[in-house]
Amino acid sequence: MANSYDAELVSRLARALGSGYELRERLGRGGFAVVYSALDLALKRDVAVKVLRPELAAEPVMRQRFRREAEAVARLRHPHIVPIYSVGEGEGLVWYVMPLITGPSLKAHLDRAGRLAVDDARRMLSEAAAALAVAHGAGIVHRDIKPDNMLLDGAAARVLVTDFGIAKALGGDSEALTQTGVVIGTPQYMSPEQASGEKTDARSDIYSLGVVAYQMLTGELPFEAATVAALLVKQVTSDVPSVLRKRPDCPSDLAGAVSRCLAKEPAQRWASIGDFQRAIEPRAGTIAAPRASGTRAPVSRSPLRRFRGLVTGAALCVAALAIVDLARGRVLLAPLAALVAAFVIALQYGRLWTAGYTWHDVFSRLRDGSTRSPLPLDSADFGPHEAAIQQARAERAAMRVELERTPRSGRSRLEPAVRAADGLLAQAGVLARQLYALERQIDPGPDEIERWLAATEAEAPSPGRAQRVAVLERRRAAVRALVARRETADAALSRTLTTLGRLRAVVEQDGEGLEQVLRDANACLETLG
Repeated sequence: MANSYDAELVSRLARALGSGYELRERLGRGGFAVVYSALDLALKRDVAVKVLRPELAAEPVMRQRFRREAEAVARLRHPHIVPIYSVGEGEGLVWYVMPLITGPSLKAHLDRAGRLAVDDARRMLSEAAAALAVAHGAGIVHRDIKPDNMLLDGAAARVLVTDFGIAKALGGDSEALTQTGVVIGTPQYMSPEQASGEKTDARSDIYSLGVVAYQMLTGELPFEAATVAALLVKQVTSDVPSVLRKRPDCPSDLAGAVSRCLAKEPAQRWASIGDFQRAIEPRAGTIAAPRASGTRAPVSRSPLRRFRGLVTGAALCVAALAIVDLARGRVLLAPLAALVAAFVIALQYGRLWTAGYTWHDVFSRLRDGSTRSPLPLDSADFGPHEAAIQQARAERAAMRVELERTPRSGRSRLEPAVRAADGLLAQAGVLARQLYALERQIDPGPDEIERWLAATEAEAPSPGRAQRVAVLERRRAAVRALVARRETADAALSRTLTTLGRLRAVVEQDGEGLEQVLRDANACLETLG
């Protein structure tokens, strides 16, 4: 069962556990712990053993914190909390034993299903909130609520929250953390105060559960960025997009409850996780009929897709009735159908417009990759520079056509130009990819960061303000460096494309001035190569 990484750890853990357990296979390995399945030989039950990574366990303070927090969580009793059977320490390791949950994590479920049916989301959020309410009542803040830490048990997909208090156990000032590079908490789900390094309380968990809820309902995270630093800046400064903008069919009570969870200021969120749980309880008459075990929830179609389907259906209906009118030698049904269709389409578009959609959204490609037309080759790598690369390909293709047209006696003079064009095209592709990658990292941009920094510096002094200023200053420095690199790459790409265009012009002019352009092309390739 052990690979090169596990061999020593498995041996040490087996000795530490003694004869009471039989280790089986590794289930997972994260930033701070490794999980193995095992058999409890005394009780004949399957269990999971989570052991702190040896490089972290080497720090005595870390082992003490981990054990202390695990012991506190072991006292929690709730049907939606993964219980801890026992906590142990030995062989320089510290671990705890818990039930083996065979169901998937919520993350795996979301990766497979995308967004969830509203009723499923309500139920799962309510179950997770109930678990957090018990923990908060015992003075325990989770600090790392995310879909990975929410397991789905059995055919009913009952939510079980795990890893309570572990982030706190690992979150001190120990040098071991800095040396191992472990990130405490998950940036996509961090509250603004957690991302800023401020003191956190139960309201931070409310925010994190709000992010999970947003992902359940929309199939997207509220914030995305190319780097962790940019993501943390967005968490601290940017407003969360409306749930209804992303999913207009979401009930307003649920969307409003989630939006309140995601308030930037803790005081503006729900006062307790219990208040949130009560707010999302289904109202009378809204409870959906239960589905048979194993039956998938119907997937709600995109409002844009429904609208496009309506327009297509209306057009087909009008066309069919026009044929009927033509066959009967009169004009009656088709105009009436067109009027009705226009009224219905206008009504439905009004609803889309109210939800924040525009005609551009209606006629643009669907975002769903399963229904979207495939993009041209490499366009995802080149981004906005795809057109320039396509033009460069056309330049090179034209040169090859010109070479084929040239009599054999004159081809040898033009062949070096075509070879240089091949090199310039390859170089342009590399530069375009680099440039697009840099552009994606400059988000938010320098001007926006300067505005946020000025606004933060104008606040009254506080530890949280100092942390936010430090985060923004680091991001500003990083963005400035990225901007400089982008300008260099942009200039290099421009030079490469210009040289390729000059080569084509010379080839089409029977090679006049070819030697000078070839020297420039080779210099361009050598300088940038």
